[in-house]
Amino acid sequence: MSTRVFPFTEEDKDSALAKARRVVAYYAVRWKTGGKRLGFDTKFQTRLWYVGFCAENCIARILNGQVDEGESYGTEWDVDIPELGHVQIKTTQTYGLNPFPVKEPRNVFPNPEGLVWLTYYRDSDIQKVRELTWSEVFKFPKEEQFYQVQIPTEFWERVEK
Repeated sequence: MSTRVFPFTEEDKDSALAKARRVVAYYAVRWKTGGKRLGFDTKFQTRLWYVGFCAENCIARILNGQVDEGESYGTEWDVDIPELGHVQIKTTQTYGLNPFPVKEPRNVFPNPEGLVWLTYYRDSDIQKVRELTWSEVFKFPKEEQFYQVQIPTEFWERVEK
């Protein structure tokens, strides 16, 4: 049994990079105007945001979804998929990551029945590893800001490295 694969287009990648750069610049300005030193690696942060936006873009494109384009980075949902609803996309570049850290959106308390997709990023595509509801995520132990979602081995075995 295999997992769902969402291949990237150049448009997905270009859009993700542009949006990642805007987000990192937005946070850099917020930190500086708040009188704080810029305490993060902008290249690393841009890459993290890029990976997440690539996932959102290609999933939305393939499933005819709508990406949340608001300026409030950290809303309850990332993609609204017809007949499925709102989905938060959590992405890792680490194959076999277990537990998978899932951060609750900052600005809102998520709908307990809202979906969370845990996905794996490769340079060519995104692969869905596991789908949960927020109420399922909330049952896992929380360390600092992250719920430590356990991924059974059989889920990772379905994913290509």
